Amino acid sequence: MAARLENIYFSFGNFTLTEYSRRKLATLIAILQNNKKYTLKMHGHTDDIGSDSSNVELAYKRLLTVKNYLMLNGIPDNQIIVVPHGESLPVVANTDSKSRANNRRVSFEIYNYQ
Repeated sequence: MAARLENIYFSFGNFTLTEYSRRKLATLIAILQNNKKYTLKMHGHTDDIGSDSSNVELAYKRLLTVKNYLMLNGIPDNQIIVVPHGESLPVVANTDSKSRANNRRVSFEIYNYQ
């Protein structure tokens, strides 16, 4: 089964999960529950509004929100790595509200260390 790991997006200055995000995370939860040897690496991102330090903090809060949700759904803490980037790795240039919305995200990578 090849599943696409979709980014989770957040509204400006926010770190709460929407119902839509929770539904998207169901695929990820199933993959991790069925593959206990997989390690999930999550990357937290923000747009460019605000200071670097406040954006790293916001990215970290977004990561913790997702991590806590995964843990509530049976994924062990030691299967999850969080990396807050803040505004340093935009997926697109922060030129308007639409591009900034694309940068307010948590992205995922899965590794199989055996």
